[in-house]
Amino acid sequence: ADALVGAGVTRGEPVAARLPLTVDSVVAVHAVARVGAVLVPLNLRLTPDEVAWQIGHVGARCLIADGIIEKDTDVEPGAKPDPSSSAIVFTSGTSGRPKGAVLTTENFFWSALASALRIGTMPDDRWLCPLPLFHVGGLSIVWRSVLYGTAMALATSSRVEDLARDLRETQATLVSLVPTQLHRLLEHDADSLRA
Repeated sequence: ADALVGAGVTRGEPVAARLPLTVDSVVAVHAVARVGAVLVPLNLRLTPDEVAWQIGHVGARCLIADGIIEKDTDVEPGAKPDPSSSAIVFTSGTSGRPKGAVLTTENFFWSALASALRIGTMPDDRWLCPLPLFHVGGLSIVWRSVLYGTAMALATSSRVEDLARDLRETQATLVSLVPTQLHRLLEHDADSLRA
């Protein structure tokens, strides 16, 4: 957070970020929130032109990539999002240009509360995060864990073999998966997952 402030990031300013599944990325999510800026997580699979379009679309003058903060004061600043904004997450763009969905801190809070009420939460829970942090599901795990005061573990890769190993080795009690991941995981390791 100090580094962001030192780079001139202000409250309500969009901050673009490339966030691989690493501890540094989770720290960056919380640092952006700490200064009151708006996180704009970038899909790691985008081309440089697609990334440039998204950064320009939101008017982000700051980019976090590989733990380095870059500030470009030549970029035209975007309209300041609502002060309660926490993140702008771009849709997949399957029907045209991706759209930036604005999420508030309240969105993450109420989602976490609903999850706790529906699934339950225990002090020793450990939520495994195999979803990318440019995905609402991945960001939600980051926020749920901090709001619950429970641990989270980061998946080592998206390969099904690694995910099965991560579930065992991290002693995860919870995991969020998309249907394809669940299907592949059950096909790969159904017997040990039931144990």
